[in-house]
Amino acid sequence: SKTGIFMRETLRNEGNRKIVFWQHYIKGGTTAIEYLLSIKVVSEEENSSHTIEVKSIKEKELPKGVWKKLQTVHRGSQRFQRAKVDGALKMQDFEYGQAALTFVGRLEVEEVEIEEE
Repeated sequence: SKTGIFMRETLRNEGNRKIVFWQHYIKGGTTAIEYLLSIKVVSEEENSSHTIEVKSIKEKELPKGVWKKLQTVHRGSQRFQRAKVDGALKMQDFEYGQAALTFVGRLEVEEVEIEEE
């Protein structure tokens, strides 16, 4: 694919919240951008809306069991680009049987070095 290769590992799945680790390999696999995300679905029945909240997590904020699982995921090198995402995707009933879909958030990327235990 022209957009690269995505690999995803669900590190924890509890109710309406998941902690996921995505790796996006671009430039023929020579560059990796990693996403460590908390994804939560919030439903508001009185407003007929559903929101998917996406927020980056720092490794040191992970529960111990989740952190250990992250260490087993293959990484090509000790240095990589880590994307920081903070946003929400909201779908809400609109007029005439339509739905309004909005995304609000921001994305940043920084170079990170893996810390040894």
